[in-house]
Order: sequence, then structure tokens, then C-alpha cells
Amino acid sequence: MEKFQQWYENRFDYQKEWKRRTGNKIIGYFCTYCPEEIYYAFDILPVRILGSHEIQDVTEPHLFAMFCPFCRDVLSQGLKGRYDHLDGITIGQSCLHLRQAYT
Repeated sequence: MEKFQQWYENRFDYQKEWKRRTGNKIIGYFCTYCPEEIYYAFDILPVRILGSHEIQDVTEPHLFAMFCPFCRDVLSQGLKGRYDHLDGITIGQSCLHLRQAYT
């Protein structure tokens, strides 16, 4: 279990190192409806955008408080620069709040 915790905590470091080493692009995606095989076919690393379970202290000017915590959490991480290494994000068929906030 500790190994999985370590992978989760160091996921951004791995992604940045992979990008530096390969020179290829990284695309973040929400939820599970993303066809990862398409990205792999083009040497793009697809990474799932995950929640951090931290206080969303920077999202209030941007999203209604009624939006789901996950939606606010990932926006908070983005505003804090944690996903600056991504070359883009994709949203498949997802929840209403994610579609409204990110499209």
C-alpha cells in the first residue's frame, strides 16, 4: 500500500521527468471515458486528473460554491500551477459541472 501512496504523491514528478526524457506531450483527462489507446498511438502520455483533497481556497471567484468538490479541487490545482506541465486536457462524456466549468 505504501508503494501506491508513493506513486500518487510523486505523480507530477514522474510526469515532468517523462516529458523531459522523451520530449513528448502529456494530455490530462477527466473521468474514465477517455480512449487512452489513441494517445499512446501518438506517443502522448495520458494522465488522469485526480483530486488532491485540499482546501479549494482560490476557486471561489471562478466557480459557484454549489459545484462538486472534485470540480473545484482540480481547478484549484490548476490555478496553483500543479498541471502546468500538461500540453492540454480532454473531457469525455462527464458530469454536468465538469462540462460547464471546462468547456
